[in-house]
Amino acid sequence: MTIRARDPLPLLTEAEASPRPRASATRAPTTLVCDACDEPIVGEPGGHGLYVWTRGDTVRYEEPPLCQSCAPTIGICALAGWDREDEESE
Repeated sequence: MTIRARDPLPLLTEAEASPRPRASATRAPTTLVCDACDEPIVGEPGGHGLYVWTRGDTVRYEEPPLCQSCAPTIGICALAGWDREDEESE
């Protein structure tokens, strides 16, 4: 059985992937809210999450803002999960 790599899927930004402007794009800028805890973000976000999904041959992604508390917590949990997976595969 021969497996061939397909051409890479095109990556689109959220704006390119949306068929029409989002309601938030037509209103005045609003306060950012943490995607994990729903708390308002004052100043710069502590980081961003990453959602990736596909529809047909198109890959779509979104990078929602995270607060100063949730960003490192989620990052550390992700690293711990990857470390567990590495230990289990050995």
